[in-house]
Amino acid sequence: MSKDIQHNEQLKMFILDILHYDYESIPHLIHGLNGDALGWRDFWHRDFSLDDVLPRLESLLSEGLVMAFREDGETGNVMPSVEVQKLGETQGDYHDLWFGLTNKGWQKWYEWELPESSSERA
Repeated sequence: MSKDIQHNEQLKMFILDILHYDYESIPHLIHGLNGDALGWRDFWHRDFSLDDVLPRLESLLSEGLVMAFREDGETGNVMPSVEVQKLGETQGDYHDLWFGLTNKGWQKWYEWELPESSSERA
């Protein structure tokens, strides 16, 4: 596996790891990746950015590992937003979206082996 593909897959798993705790918005995902609590920033050569997260999130959506949600303005409940595949082509602002794991995403997360060695770092 090439280094770029390995880094891409690693970041996608970091995103799944954050989402296994709760639904998250894109700003919360970026904050979680760069924060100290989970330690994923230590595995990347710089701070994570929107440009890092968006394409990986789109990939996770297209693979059926993650689902997008929007808050219902009337009830305040979070509802699935099934039209979302390409974040740049969403109706409304993608910053208003929340993301959560699908059953397939949970399975992928459960099967994931956490990176431990510096040789696995980006």
